[in-house]
Amino acid sequence: MRIAPRSAASALLLVLLPFVGASCGKSGTATVSGGAPTPGPGVPGATSAQAEVPAEKPPAEPGKVGHASSPGSKPVPPILQATRRNNVEAVKNLLEQNGVDPNASLDDGLSSLHVAAGEGFVEIVKLLLEKGANSSCKQAAGATPLHFCGQTGNLEVAQALIAAKADVNAQDKDGNTPLMVASTHGRDELANLLVDAGAQLDLKNKVGATALHGACRFGHAEVAAVLLARGASVNAQDNQKYSALHCAAHANSMKTAEILVANGIDVTLQNVDGGTAFQYAATKEFEDLAKYLQELEVAAGGPAANPPQQGDGQQKPPAPGGKKK
Repeated sequence: MRIAPRSAASALLLVLLPFVGASCGKSGTATVSGGAPTPGPGVPGATSAQAEVPAEKPPAEPGKVGHASSPGSKPVPPILQATRRNNVEAVKNLLEQNGVDPNASLDDGLSSLHVAAGEGFVEIVKLLLEKGANSSCKQAAGATPLHFCGQTGNLEVAQALIAAKADVNAQDKDGNTPLMVASTHGRDELANLLVDAGAQLDLKNKVGATALHGACRFGHAEVAAVLLARGASVNAQDNQKYSALHCAAHANSMKTAEILVANGIDVTLQNVDGGTAFQYAATKEFEDLAKYLQELEVAAGGPAANPPQQGDGQQKPPAPGGKKK
């Protein structure tokens, strides 16, 4: 019996490229299926020597989580099969039978609650929780149902999980939280709900990225505004010293950059290679954003105020991916 890949539950982007290469570095992804991430700055297993300038292309698609069981693994539990089909009556009948465990899962820990939360099957989520499903259960890569819910942003599912005492600050094996997932996917209402429920704004994952990095990395200005209004640290830097403004530059998002500036971000912050957000935008040839950031940086007395002179031995910044033009 197979569970075919499908929408949210089968392609959870724990990303989180966000949280990729220091949120904005070379390509690389944190996955939730146990697959190895593509090397990149800040990605577990990558070396700091790889952290130069962000790649031109976004990181590859993360591994999928709703995969079928492999040959020789235990059979797919009937309750998981019924959940996958959103068969509410079948799930209800199974839960009323003696011996049917609401926490039954695949070998990798993927449970009915993970699938229902990721697909937005509200009735099944509530049924499972009423019968004792673990609201904070983790699959092999450490993702909980709230992580899965973070991609689609279903508020009713999230509310049910939170009411059942789900851990809003649970971190997967790469350190990503449900708030990071919601922020990376532009779920501003869910982000607000999670913060209301106690989600910590400035928790960092293994590459040092916060939820704000994730929101800015994809140009989700509305989410960035929510996080900052709730008290997120605007000047937080990841392990490679990338700031949220570097991430906004990666997304070529003027609106996101303006929100960060309005909230007092230090436009002169430099990554480990000495690059500012202006230099990042200029390297990627985002002319309008680069001009805006350059003017701010010059006014703040940053590196752009004293550009290298021709013939002084300075080289042009490496192109995205670390290659010189």
